[in-house]
Amino acid sequence: MFRWSQLPLPLRIRYLLYTIVPVLVVLVVIYQLGVATSLEAAYGHAIHYGFEIAFYSLAGPIATWITLVWVEHQLDEKEQLEHEIYARNQHLASLTEASADAILSLNQSGVIASWNRGAMLLFGYSAADIIGHPLTRLLPEAPLLLERIQQDRVIQNFETSAQTRQGKTIPVDLTHTLLVNDPTAGDLTSSLILRDITFRRERETIVEEERARIARDLHDGVAQVLY
Repeated sequence: MFRWSQLPLPLRIRYLLYTIVPVLVVLVVIYQLGVATSLEAAYGHAIHYGFEIAFYSLAGPIATWITLVWVEHQLDEKEQLEHEIYARNQHLASLTEASADAILSLNQSGVIASWNRGAMLLFGYSAADIIGHPLTRLLPEAPLLLERIQQDRVIQNFETSAQTRQGKTIPVDLTHTLLVNDPTAGDLTSSLILRDITFRRERETIVEEERARIARDLHDGVAQVLY
């Protein structure tokens, strides 16, 4: 179903450019063949010429004024929408930049395209140092991850090891999302969120050791009682 409001603004303006002139021509022909003849027959030349002058002097300017008012209104709406989109993008960018997690994006070749403050704190690289480098510089298992990315658009809770600038190996929890920037062109980027789970691993190790100690104590206590 054709909907005028859903057409892009340049296309609507193009339609108006090609329709206003034919519409005015049709109105002039209708006036000359119908209205002008009736006026001249009923009221004479003076009324006919006066009405004709008013018609020709007002029809074009009024149509032009209405068109320009409509174009101005559409441009105002477009500008307001662009401001809202810009504000949302700025808000999302500020949230990404302020996040404590490392957030980065990859292009289709697996090369790092963006880098936030959390990534800088986690890995020790500045954006200028790391953008444009392959993901393998950070993740030794990057080829395996990129292979999984080809199969799954979303990867959650993927635990792997990462390499910092100082050469330290740290465990990280990884979440990946495949983004489509331009569906018609097939422009794809990947968003990665990496979280340091060193303390979580340490807590898990302590819990496991405590469980093992309690199990040994229970075993030794029962064995001693039985003995």
